[in-house]
Amino acid sequence: MRFTDYIRIAMSNLWKRKLRATLTIFAVVIGTVLVALMVSLGVGLQQYVTGQLTAIRVPGLISVEPKTNQSVGGIFLSASGLGAPQEVQEGQQNPFISLKKFTSKDVERIRAVEHVVSVDPIVIVMASWVQLEGDEKRYQVQLNASPPYEISQRKLIAGRAFQPDERDVAVVAYGYLNVWGIDDPREALGKKITIHVTQGYQMNLFSSKKLEGRDYVFEIVGVFQESLLSTEVAVPLAQGIEIGRYFNEDEEAYTDKDMGYALSVYVDDPKQVDAVAQGLCGRNARGIGQLAGQRFSRHPGRAQCVRVDRPGRRFAGHYQHPDHGHL
Repeated sequence: MRFTDYIRIAMSNLWKRKLRATLTIFAVVIGTVLVALMVSLGVGLQQYVTGQLTAIRVPGLISVEPKTNQSVGGIFLSASGLGAPQEVQEGQQNPFISLKKFTSKDVERIRAVEHVVSVDPIVIVMASWVQLEGDEKRYQVQLNASPPYEISQRKLIAGRAFQPDERDVAVVAYGYLNVWGIDDPREALGKKITIHVTQGYQMNLFSSKKLEGRDYVFEIVGVFQESLLSTEVAVPLAQGIEIGRYFNEDEEAYTDKDMGYALSVYVDDPKQVDAVAQGLCGRNARGIGQLAGQRFSRHPGRAQCVRVDRPGRRFAGHYQHPDHGHL
């Protein structure tokens, strides 16, 4: 048989079974379209997430946090009263969670690592709300006390980053423009915002008592590029430390005696971040470059290094005192 005979027989069979042939063609077309659509959505979502994380990344920045001796399950058992009684250390605010703090000696040892140019505390403040001048509504806020090297490298859509010696200035998230009714980011520059901070961890949801607090007024000098952080307000580090001391009711917070629960470590060369992180977190530290499947060191009491200059990059390991064991 010739090739043309095969074609003639195939076409004849298709013509005899029109319904089956039509359904088969539709199935192939629909399947192909769905596969192409799923691949396109996956690639688009990946590019979107990567772009959002890239907008908040700072090259050469590492976050160092001490690990707790407790697991999540252990904390739950203690809080529910099902676990064995745990010792409460002097000065421990939460009876169920025990966190270690960094000291000036820790900072000195970290600064001694090659390529480290700055070590600053990561200030923790749970601000209550932010309000734009002239607007009656109040909105959620994530207050970020930003060091100069961090704010100067963040991507802005309008305005500028604040200088190290400036006060009462702020850079706000792009997400606020929509709720404030501002179409052009440049229109937000120069406007005043008020951030309310309560004193202490006053989180009794069942109490109607008015909490003691303080208002801080800032002038908007910049607007961040649109990112996942839609409620961020960045303020100068020095002023953020003052707010943090008020919030924590501790004038010694973020001083040589108490550097807080986390440190921001800045490296002069982003190419040396891997080496510095391994120096801080141990020689066996390994970098995990994917957002999924990250693994962390579970050694109790030791520190975790998190590389924040690259989305999803973390280092499992620990930082140890050379003189007296682990943190």
